[in-house]
Amino acid sequence: MAVIALMGSGELSPTMVKVHRRLLSTFGSEPNAIFLDTPFGFQENADVLTERVADYFDTSLGTTITTPTYRGIGVATAFEREAMLDAVRQADFIFAGPGSPSYALRHWQAAGLRPAVAEALQHDATVVLASAAAVTAGPQAVPVYEIYKVGEEPHWLDGLDLLSLIGVNAVVVPHFNNTEGGNHDTRFCYLGRRRFEALRSQLAVPVIGIDEHTAAIFDEATRTAAVFGKGAVTLVAGDRSIGYHDGESFSFDNIPAPRPDRTSPKERPHHATATGAPLLTTATASFDDALAAGDAQAAADRLINTDDRQAVNAMVVRLAAAAEQGLEDPAGRIGPFVDLLVELRNEARGRGDFAGSDAIRERLVGLGVEIRDTPDGTEWLLYRSGERG
Repeated sequence: MAVIALMGSGELSPTMVKVHRRLLSTFGSEPNAIFLDTPFGFQENADVLTERVADYFDTSLGTTITTPTYRGIGVATAFEREAMLDAVRQADFIFAGPGSPSYALRHWQAAGLRPAVAEALQHDATVVLASAAAVTAGPQAVPVYEIYKVGEEPHWLDGLDLLSLIGVNAVVVPHFNNTEGGNHDTRFCYLGRRRFEALRSQLAVPVIGIDEHTAAIFDEATRTAAVFGKGAVTLVAGDRSIGYHDGESFSFDNIPAPRPDRTSPKERPHHATATGAPLLTTATASFDDALAAGDAQAAADRLINTDDRQAVNAMVVRLAAAAEQGLEDPAGRIGPFVDLLVELRNEARGRGDFAGSDAIRERLVGLGVEIRDTPDGTEWLLYRSGERG
């Protein structure tokens, strides 16, 4: 079930906890969740913002989210770029949010993000785009800062057009009901009515306006969008405007068709890479199997005999991760020691020493060992770096 969720703002606020939790609950176990930091990659406090995201997901949602850092072409290394793309392809849950839409677009387009997201959606990933990142989801995107802060004439940028990957053809405008201007109009993502209407007149496709602290969850399987939050999600086309509020939903068929009197965006293949190449997960399958089996020589042989440059790049990234972590399962080496501590913990519980039992458990958890008490006895699971139970 491929899902794209769009948030108008408040992506790290208590308001959106319910929405994030709903999206994460579709995964049976801890999802492979990643955060894309590119939209604010130019900011001096980028590291602080990344930590804030990790803290929010850990504290408010009980979920570990990792960041394959990619601050942009010329800033990131080639390895960081490929690691980010490979992380996207393999992710269950992809989140991106605040920053500059134009900066994000420039660097995501140069990196080739859209095909990677297409592959993730092919494997039923959930993609959450909020604020600045939400702007990039349609075929055209508003350069907010350039118009509102710099004073450039209203114009559109080419968007990533991610929504078309699940069958939705529309431009996204977050902060639709913004009122920060006070004595001047900052609705419609800080454009104001006059500039918004001037820009809209150039579009072939409708606009999906998303109010602040509001989300729309687009589900490819049901072809419906569900609305949650404080405001509305508004479909705007021609002289018609329809709003949907918390708890309501609408069909993809309710989204107006492109206007015939305007040039439609270039058609892009559904769930396909930009080049039409096969999914990289198919090209790397035997390589991944060799790594999982701990067979470094077989993995290296697969890498040497692969001609697809993108697949080779992905294999190099995964080989580097394997080299850092080691191919041998560490659980086999430390198992006897953990078993002994688990036995001591159970003995402490048996004699009513719950403080001692809890202390042993907490120390194990701190070392990456999760303890699970089941009807059949105590089980434990070791997580490698970057994982969480």
